Amino acid sequence: MALVLGLVAIAAFLRIYRLEDLPPGLHGDEAHAGIFAQRILKEGWIGPYANYALGGPAGILYAMAPVVKLLGPTAFAVRLTTALLGTAAVALIFLLARQMFGQRAGLIAAALLAFSYWHIHFSRIAHPVVSLPLMEIAALYFLFLGLRSARWWAFPVGGVFLGLGLYTYHPFPLFLATVVLLMLFVLIREKQRWRYHLPRFALFFGMSLLVVAPFLNMLFSDGLPSRYRTTSVLRDPQFQQAEGPVDKASVLLHKAGRTGKSFFTAGKMDGVDGLGQKGLLDPITGALFVGGVALALWRVRDERYLVLPLGTGVGLLAGILSSSMEGQYRRIIVSLPFVVLAAAAFADYLVIQWEQLLPRLKKVAPGLVLAASLAGVAYLNVNYYFRVFAPSPSLRWIFVEDLVLASRYLKGLDPDTYVYFYSGRWSWNYETRRFLLPDMKGQDRSRDFATLTLERDRDGPVAYLLLPPYHELLPQIESRYPGGTVQETRNGTGGVAFQAYYLAPDGRQTRGEPAGGLNNN
Repeated sequence: MALVLGLVAIAAFLRIYRLEDLPPGLHGDEAHAGIFAQRILKEGWIGPYANYALGGPAGILYAMAPVVKLLGPTAFAVRLTTALLGTAAVALIFLLARQMFGQRAGLIAAALLAFSYWHIHFSRIAHPVVSLPLMEIAALYFLFLGLRSARWWAFPVGGVFLGLGLYTYHPFPLFLATVVLLMLFVLIREKQRWRYHLPRFALFFGMSLLVVAPFLNMLFSDGLPSRYRTTSVLRDPQFQQAEGPVDKASVLLHKAGRTGKSFFTAGKMDGVDGLGQKGLLDPITGALFVGGVALALWRVRDERYLVLPLGTGVGLLAGILSSSMEGQYRRIIVSLPFVVLAAAAFADYLVIQWEQLLPRLKKVAPGLVLAASLAGVAYLNVNYYFRVFAPSPSLRWIFVEDLVLASRYLKGLDPDTYVYFYSGRWSWNYETRRFLLPDMKGQDRSRDFATLTLERDRDGPVAYLLLPPYHELLPQIESRYPGGTVQETRNGTGGVAFQAYYLAPDGRQTRGEPAGGLNNN
């Protein structure tokens, strides 16, 4: 228990440490989720599906709403929700792996998930992605608890979590397919006991149907949300242009190879989450995973092992059967619990074999090797994430660091300040600004989103906010309206994040905290 609690504490630290600063900024999709969480606080129930970030199941929004109410509209508030969900997954995967393979396997699985940079990353950004593995792990835990014991109540409880999975992330139906195939296998293998299994499986799915009733009602009333269609492989330009079944199969095989390789090698960087610069698995976890798949195929008649390659393979379909749009590394997270379980099962198997083949070395030697291997996993992932990946220039660009720094500056101004906003990348109405500064008034002044002008058309306090590439306008503004206050803030790469020129008619300067940010030089 001490080891488990220690791993969960470490997992929580890795997911909450400098949560607002790494990744630097706040992506527009994260901010849009926060805006919808605020809407829930005002309106209550908004349905099972919401049109935030191009549309998605609304489960994460209901979990986020009380956190935003408690902490206010901040990056920390929206990201804390996913950080807590990710931490809970580490605790639950210990229970699942222990139920399936024993206590040592449970500890290994918890460690592998706690240190997975793939899982750490999605636990630290306010996307709904990380909520899907959590519901998968919970549903599987109660399913295997019911299968391997006489606890009939475990089936309806597992059904609740299966149903909740529909409210997490789009690839959920692939996990549902995995569960259905697993149950069919059990019914076929133990056909003499079908009268024992069938009522329990009916409880499992019956309870899940009750939980997903609001979502089904939406489908019957409004039809399938367009997001499910736009991300289908049927919308992939290469698949559409392929002539005949052979060419289309070739496209799918190419996508299968690219998706499978993403576990081990770098690919194309995703412009929304930043992944793709490195394989999703470190070399140690990757080797254990490959060994785990081989072990599972050897023992495939046991449902505990069958589910490992089954869940991994079905989960990879999320990348194969999707369009060429960005999102491959997010979608295949449906396979993450099975990858971790396979790696943990094989590591546990290696320790058992060592103890049997070399009994004179007792249990100390394999235990030390296992501990050293997990320490290696921890170092490889934590060092890469916090020193290389999260603070990288690409993530600073993706997570709009400059705009967040500018928003923090504006938050320190008089609340009546009107903002003239100049940016070549973002509009004044971009979700990040709207979430962080919902009450501040302003307008676009850049040629990219409006008509370029330097005119001051109001008497109250105003702030000219200049983001790249509009820095060259500052001397003209100072010359036209002397007596203002200049602020320049640099981002983490050393470049100018923004320049601001504040004009207060009564001579007052900014109030509250001084302008600052993730790296204010």
